[in-house]
Amino acid sequence: MIEQQQDATWKRIQLNTFTRWVRQKLEQVNVAVSDLETDFEEGLKLIRLVEVLSGKSFGRHNKKVIFRHQKLENISLALQFLENEEHIKLVNIDSSAIADRNLKTS
Repeated sequence: MIEQQQDATWKRIQLNTFTRWVRQKLEQVNVAVSDLETDFEEGLKLIRLVEVLSGKSFGRHNKKVIFRHQKLENISLALQFLENEEHIKLVNIDSSAIADRNLKTS
């Protein structure tokens, strides 16, 4: 029981810390972040974060996201950019998990 509470507390601290870090990075480009689960689901804020971190402008992407496949495409583009352009190996990160607001697997 205590171990589960400690694990939940640790996860909350990690999420809060990462959210604060993302918020600081995106404030540089006037993009607001309040909840990573909902803010990253369309891929637009994730793309902006990748742009800020890399210092590179992102190519074409869906700027007006209406459909699920547009969300998945944006998120996939951001993840592919990290792997191909920035040479960051991503393990167990799936665009559908981010689009579905599943932080446990993303």
